[in-house]
Amino acid sequence: MIVVSDSGPLIALAKVRKLNILNELFGEVIIPRAVWVEVVERGKGKPGSEDVESATWIRVLEVKDKLSVEILTREIEVGEAEAIVLAKELNADLIILDEKIPGLLPSLSG
Repeated sequence: MIVVSDSGPLIALAKVRKLNILNELFGEVIIPRAVWVEVVERGKGKPGSEDVESATWIRVLEVKDKLSVEILTREIEVGEAEAIVLAKELNADLIILDEKIPGLLPSLSG
């Protein structure tokens, strides 16, 4: 199963000390580079930073379709945009987001 996550769910689960539940449920979770930067680099010292950095089951991948990310960032944050585009590129089974983006996700399936 291919699972991609945005930063919000990682941070929220880390705050309640339940980040590992993602590992238990899915084995590996993939995050885009922008999510890594947001949580680990810019978020240094904040909830989730050390947990995500040390999680060997979280894999960071680069998004290839930079144009789609650029277009999506007109409406949403870069981490969310990269997570959505990466999920599409990988044909992911699941994307974990903490935002409702009306009308956006169904249009990506085609």
